[in-house]
Amino acid sequence: MNGEPAATADDGPTEARGTVLVIDDCTTVRTRVREILEAQAYRVQTAGDGMAGLEQARRQRPDAILVDFVMPRMNGYQFCQELLKSDELRTVPVVLMSVKVDRIGEQFVRHGLADDALSKPFQPAALRAALEHRIGRPSRRTERQAEAETEGEPAPSSPSQLPPPSDEERQRRAAEEALRRTQELLLSRLIGPLTRIFGLSETEQEAACRALLEGLDERTLRELVPALAGLDPHAGLPSFSGAIEALPIGEVFQMASLQNLTGVMEIEGPGLTARVFLSGGKIDLSRLDGGDGNFRLGNYLVQLDLVAPQDVERMVELAEPDHAPLGERLIKLGLISRDDLRRALQMQAQDIFYEVLRWTHGMYRFRPHVVAAEASSAALAIPISGLLMEGYRRVDEWRVIEREIKGFGEVYEPNPVTIGELESDTLSTEEKLVLDHVTGSATVSEIIRALRLDSFEVCRVLYRLLSMKLIHRRRAPVAAGES
Repeated sequence: MNGEPAATADDGPTEARGTVLVIDDCTTVRTRVREILEAQAYRVQTAGDGMAGLEQARRQRPDAILVDFVMPRMNGYQFCQELLKSDELRTVPVVLMSVKVDRIGEQFVRHGLADDALSKPFQPAALRAALEHRIGRPSRRTERQAEAETEGEPAPSSPSQLPPPSDEERQRRAAEEALRRTQELLLSRLIGPLTRIFGLSETEQEAACRALLEGLDERTLRELVPALAGLDPHAGLPSFSGAIEALPIGEVFQMASLQNLTGVMEIEGPGLTARVFLSGGKIDLSRLDGGDGNFRLGNYLVQLDLVAPQDVERMVELAEPDHAPLGERLIKLGLISRDDLRRALQMQAQDIFYEVLRWTHGMYRFRPHVVAAEASSAALAIPISGLLMEGYRRVDEWRVIEREIKGFGEVYEPNPVTIGELESDTLSTEEKLVLDHVTGSATVSEIIRALRLDSFEVCRVLYRLLSMKLIHRRRAPVAAGES
């Protein structure tokens, strides 16, 4: 989970928009900021505290620095002081990130410790704007520091000198953050369909966001919560909930395991909703709604060579009056045994867990004492601790793979020249199988469905084939009239 190195730098050439060093002791914040900036063609370096950030900046001078205030080893205050002592780094623009920005941000800027300050949590637009105004312009921190010293202004407090917030202030901040997270989640779900249906321009999208934010005030959201709960077959107030950005879902599951919780954990991610049924802190059954159907039970039954693909498709098409699950219907017909179904359900539950573990943003909520009949029947009792170890390994590998394979909708073409030069027996059976399905028209998702293999394994093989130059991303066709 926290295996990220103290400081990292991406491989490859520096992007035209510049290099940004992000220093924050929260892995989630670093990951989220990286996603926002890389989407805008910035090159991103990260560090987990001021000391590691200073070492990284000295190795490779960034074009701008985003730094947190409260961190271990060397906090943001100490880091900014050290920057001013460096002839090479004192002109690098610095933006302070802090939940205490209303109390210290202005002091940091006035005393030349930072060029700008952002309040955490921040909107992506605010982050982008802060950098656009700073990158390419030399910092004036040394001049402002001299001016402040001449005027005799007291220096800003270090984190240890700030009084702790009151209980009332903590509650207020928690309520504001919950409101912001909910608004951001609803906006992310609504603005895409609005843009697609009405063909909104960038300016119109911004206006639509402002209008939606105005309508989604605290009073409206409080009215929506009970109304939305009524749509849920497992309706009821959750015993706890939150944002994955604030608490990674792996840590949430670990807590559920340690407390031997029974109920359903619902996780909303990128266009997907997962439901993981727990009993005594162990996983009895998992379901994933949305997406391309790569996690359907039928795929695992085919993978295990228990039924033919056409049998699964026929069973899905035939509606049953009692709405019996697919596995139970196959058992009733004598096509699979109870043990066969259990093996397939276990594979499905593991893969859904691994998929959810790599989500970096979304919402989770746990509803206690919810027991579905299908989950009670499956009673897989999979320990979470074992899944976490394998899951974290996969997450680390996924991060490398996703730098090349951006999504399941991508299409790849074979490279005949490189394939022709390949020596026999160089590729494994699995690699040959995936390569045979790279046609130049099939998406990654279609390859996964055609092979009936685990999505992680297929993407890992595609990554290896890309590294060997045996395939490449399909180039967009040239429009008529272009040269």
